[in-house]
Amino acid sequence: MFSIHAKRLGALLLLLTFSVTASRAQTQTKFSDAEEAAIKQSVARFSDAFNHHDAQACAARYTDDGDFVGIAGQFSHGHKELLEHYNGIFNGYLKAVRSTFVVIRIRFLAPNMAGVDFTWKAEGALAPDGSEAPVRNGLINLVMTRHNGQWLFTTYHEAMFPPPAPK
Repeated sequence: MFSIHAKRLGALLLLLTFSVTASRAQTQTKFSDAEEAAIKQSVARFSDAFNHHDAQACAARYTDDGDFVGIAGQFSHGHKELLEHYNGIFNGYLKAVRSTFVVIRIRFLAPNMAGVDFTWKAEGALAPDGSEAPVRNGLINLVMTRHNGQWLFTTYHEAMFPPPAPK
C-alpha cells in the first residue's frame, strides 16, 4: 500500500503534468494565431502587388528558390524567372486585371512551414483577341516558409475552377 505522502506526491505530479500540457496548448494557439496573421499579411502584400501590376513586389513574396506553376502548366523557378513571369503577364493579358484573393485555410506543417489555400477571382483579363475575358475563379495552393521573420511563398500552384455552365 502507498503511504499518504506517496499518494499526495502522485496527485501533485499528475496535476503538474496536466498544467504543463494545458499551458503548452495555450502557447501553441497563441503562436499559431500570430503566425496565421503574419501569413495572411504576406498574402495581402502579394494581392496588393498583383493589383498594382508590380512584378518586382510579386516576385519578392517568394523565397529565392521559389516555384510557380500556373493554370496552363507554365513553370517559373527562382527570382529571375518569377520576375520575368510577372513582367510578362502584367505587360500582356493581365495588364488591366483586378484580382481578389481570400485565404481559406492555413495548416502548419512545421513551425516554419505552412500549407496555405486561397481562392482567387480575376476580372479585366484579356482574351487572345484582345477583348475582355470572362471573370475567372480558382484556387491557389501554397507552401510558405518563414525566413528572417517573414512568411514567403516556396511553392505556388494555381488552378482554375471550371466556368459556370450556360443557363
